Amino acid sequence: MKILILDDDYGYTKKLALIFPEFHFTSCQDWKSAVDELQQNHFNLMLLDLNLESSTTKLEGLELIPKIKKEYPELPLIVVTNDQKNETIKKAINSGADNFLRKSEMDKMDWDLKFRTTVENHELKVSLGRMESEQYPFVSQSLEMQNLKRNLEVLSSSSELSLLITGETGVGKEVAAKYLHSCSLRRYRPFVPVNISSIPDNLLESALFGHKKGAFTDAKVDRDGFFKRADGGILFLDEIGELSLSIQVKLLRVIETKTVFPIGSDVGIPLDIQIIAATNRDLKKLIEENQFRSDLYYRLKNFEIEIPPLRVRKDDIVAIFSFYLQRAGLSLDHVDPDVISMVQQYSWPGNIRELKNSVVNMLFKKTTLSRKIIDIDCFPSDISHSMRTVGNQSLSQNIDQAMSILELRMIDDALARFQGRKEIAANSIGITAEQMKYRVHKHRRNNRALLSEYPNILKYYNMR
Repeated sequence: MKILILDDDYGYTKKLALIFPEFHFTSCQDWKSAVDELQQNHFNLMLLDLNLESSTTKLEGLELIPKIKKEYPELPLIVVTNDQKNETIKKAINSGADNFLRKSEMDKMDWDLKFRTTVENHELKVSLGRMESEQYPFVSQSLEMQNLKRNLEVLSSSSELSLLITGETGVGKEVAAKYLHSCSLRRYRPFVPVNISSIPDNLLESALFGHKKGAFTDAKVDRDGFFKRADGGILFLDEIGELSLSIQVKLLRVIETKTVFPIGSDVGIPLDIQIIAATNRDLKKLIEENQFRSDLYYRLKNFEIEIPPLRVRKDDIVAIFSFYLQRAGLSLDHVDPDVISMVQQYSWPGNIRELKNSVVNMLFKKTTLSRKIIDIDCFPSDISHSMRTVGNQSLSQNIDQAMSILELRMIDDALARFQGRKEIAANSIGITAEQMKYRVHKHRRNNRALLSEYPNILKYYNMR
């Protein structure tokens, strides 16, 4: 095991090397030297002294922990200190350290075990984090969502910031919150999601803040609330606009004091917690109607992220459709191009949630109809009906004509964007080059006059 030590007491480093000859130690006395080593070599573990001194400056190791965890997130970190205060250790752990050791309590067996278990546990956390990111992906190709992801990455460095995420039902507000958590200094701490609308009003206060035994009739044991369970991490409060005014007052007090009082207790529990709230409702309008407190709104809204509906980020639709197909072991090659075009054209009022459910529906129909690919008969009938009856007049009168226009427009725009490189252009709209060629020649056979409206198709398929 290779261990990097950042400690200005070189004698202490030599002592460790003598006690643990089976480990390879590299010593640095300042942060600059440590960075040089980290850039040139791989280390399994880092030991950080909390008090680093030089002839000109004094740098607190606590200040370095967030920086180390942000720049080297896969490097396990143990803080080493002479400080006997538990509060110091708590600050170090909350800042991102994986473990701690006190210099005055050195024991070869204990320290050896802590070195090894810290590395093993950290590797497990990283592995679980990757699995979670695969389970809750942030699939996006549109410029709007790429910018939103970058904003979340920037905001993730501010672990005390309260964030408000707004958007229609099903756009992925919880996915965005989980993405921020995976990027943040709190990523190895709990992420606790709470759907406020799913908890009855009479149980909500206890669910959020906890209660003591005997606080009310059914309180037979002490119970931690969601706030306590999220201590050190992130609490995600979904559907925040559904809170009653009485709970809003208590929530505001908890946020401002960073202390929670379980029902039936006069003793507050201090918290280190970041709050992300989400809603599909217009909170400003609720404030005007005296249904939401303005002070709570501004306390939750240190920064606001609005996730646009799926219908205005068309570039994401096929990418998300493809993702859910891949989860079932299929690809866009297993889908009729007409179905892909309809998926792209539909407005998806239920957003990603509706799209996901539609994929499940198509896969079920593919099996029951014994189809080799997902064809037009597998497309959800309610959506097909909606597309025929709702929308512009040409679609209502002739859906085939409307779909042809949509498909040709997509192909023409893609060819323009990628300067005639057919394979890249085809992939950008979710089909292969061969499928795109087939569709172009099919439209040429069926309605040659229609192609005159699409100059890039004429140019790059030599149809002038």
